[in-house]
Formats: sequence, C-alpha cells, structure tokens
Amino acid sequence: MQTILTKYLGPTNTKGSRIKAMTSGPKPVSIIHDWQYALGHEENYRQAAHTLAKKLGWRGKWIGHGAPAPYESVFVNVSEYAPAFTITQAEHDAVFA
Repeated sequence: MQTILTKYLGPTNTKGSRIKAMTSGPKPVSIIHDWQYALGHEENYRQAAHTLAKKLGWRGKWIGHGAPAPYESVFVNVSEYAPAFTITQAEHDAVFA
C-alpha cells in the first residue's frame, strides 16, 4: 500500500510557510512544497501529496484524511483490487450510541 504523510513547516526568517510531503516506510522519500496562499488549507496539502506522487510515478485514486500529530494529513492510494471495507451508519451507531 502506498501512503503519503504531510506536515506543516512554519515560516522562517528566509522562507515562507511550506508543507513536507513524505512516503511512509523504511526509506522515506520527501519533497518540500511552498505554501500557495491563493489556495485553501486542504488544497495545499493535497497539492503537496499530488506533487510527490507524480515525482515517484505513482498513479491511481488517492484519498486523504487528517492524521495524528505531528502530521497534518495522510493520503492513501486505493484501487479497485485493494482489500476494502465500509462501515455503515448503523454499524457506527451500534458502537457509539
């Protein structure tokens, strides 16, 4: 499974805000993406992950969601052949009612 983690890098005296996008695994690959002020918060993280996936030649559909600190989001590559499951609202309600 391919995953990309993103992390916010605050501004310094010489650089503006940036996002680090990195692969998970034993030998992570990363890129630094400059914050695009014309874009929204979520779109900046999506752009950073997209740039890294393109650099690595990864294709397919990606789904992003929030991630535990210190990361901002995680993007997971999903394909029609990957094992998957769906939790219905009824299943959720039965556990968290």
